[in-house]
Order: sequence, then C-alpha cells, then structure tokens
Amino acid sequence: YAKSAVVEGKDEAEAFRWYQKAADQGHLNAQFNIAYRYSAGLGTVKDEAEAVRWYRKAALQGSMVAQFNLARMYSRGTGVSKDPEEASKWYRQAADQGFADAQYYLGTMFADGEGVTKDPAEAAQWYRKAAEQGMAEAQNQLAWLFTGFGNPQTRKTHWRQVHWAGYMKWAKELSRMLNKPSSGIGRRRIKVII
Repeated sequence: YAKSAVVEGKDEAEAFRWYQKAADQGHLNAQFNIAYRYSAGLGTVKDEAEAVRWYRKAALQGSMVAQFNLARMYSRGTGVSKDPEEASKWYRQAADQGFADAQYYLGTMFADGEGVTKDPAEAAQWYRKAAEQGMAEAQNQLAWLFTGFGNPQTRKTHWRQVHWAGYMKWAKELSRMLNKPSSGIGRRRIKVII
C-alpha cells in the first residue's frame, strides 16, 4: 500500500483546481463549490458572472442552496441583470424543496409584488412555511400580516400612534428636566425649543 499523504496548510488555488475538475464532470457539490469560490474570489479571481453560470448548473441538478443563491443574484443584479421574475422562479424551486430562506424571500416577493403579482395570502403561506421551521424573521413577518399592516390605512394609523408615543416620551422627559432645579435649563430657553 502506498503511504497516505496528509495535506498540510491551506491552498485555495489547489482546492479550486480540484473542484473545477469534478465540476467539469458534472459533480453537483463541486459545481456549487466552484460557484461559491467565483463569488467570493477564493482560489481564483472573483467573477460574479461565472458564479451565476456555475450556480445555474448546480441549481438545474436540484441543489436548493444553489437555487437560492442564484435567486439572490437575480434579485440583486449580481453577475446578471436584475430580474425579479427570474429570481422568483428560483426562489420557488428552492422553497418547494423546503428551504426556509427561499420560502421567506418568496413570501417577501408576494408581499411586495416584486417579480410576482402582489398577493398577501400567498405571502402569508410562504412566511408560515418558513416560520414553522423556526425562522424568526418569517415569524415576525407573518405576525405583521396578521396585525393588518398589509393594509395601508392600518399602517398609517400605526405610524401616527408610534409618532405620538415618541412625542409624548420626549415631552415627559422635558417636563422632568424642567422640574429639576439643577438642570440648568431655564423656562425661557425651553419656550424657544418648543
């Protein structure tokens, strides 16, 4: 038997070279790793367009993480032209496989009407799926929908209440300072502030 060689140290360029060989043969995880390395510039020059190309290959083989990353790139316009419709397509593929992050982002697209027709009920469905997997942000967004903030009139009323509460807090603090003899703030100055 040949002695086994232990690789010592880190060599990102060498890792990239071996991932590339496997990726060229259609190996799903290698394709994903090549995409990530192009995106981050690990062991190669950073090249977002190449990252998109390799994420697509892995996504077409069913990698939900590659589908999600490809959707993010289309959503942001990184390495490709920004295309919310294409992003929603890839989010849906990953979301259908149960990927919580994709479910959350797809919910957000339905809530905002970005790349899809605005549909609060559909948004709630996707937020719920991600929320049931323990995703705190999805749980928060789902609660937000249940409070009625999807309705513009409810939002307007809510922000008035928040604004008024902030004003009242400020007014109480100002009153406390005025009643404090050592504050050094005279009534004349306060009248100018108010």
